[in-house]
Amino acid sequence: MANQQLVDWIKGEEAKGSSQKVITDTLAKQGWAMNDINDAMSSLHPKQAQPAQAAEWGEEKPKKQSMLPVIIIGIVCFILLLAAIIYKWFNP
Repeated sequence: MANQQLVDWIKGEEAKGSSQKVITDTLAKQGWAMNDINDAMSSLHPKQAQPAQAAEWGEEKPKKQSMLPVIIIGIVCFILLLAAIIYKWFNP
């Protein structure tokens, strides 16, 4: 069971806008055991608590970047190049 004092403190920090990583780092620096931190985080965010990542609350997963802008730019450049070739072909 999670330490209620720790849970309350985490709620307050989240209300101030602190990220889970900042909260976890701060608590670890203050001497809290990762097990206690994980229990408190799990009690506040049960859907996020997964056994495989329970020990790593402080790590945020990087977001995937979309390749769509690169693809669109590539297609536009290809069309412009094709248009220039066709223009030169028919207008010597």
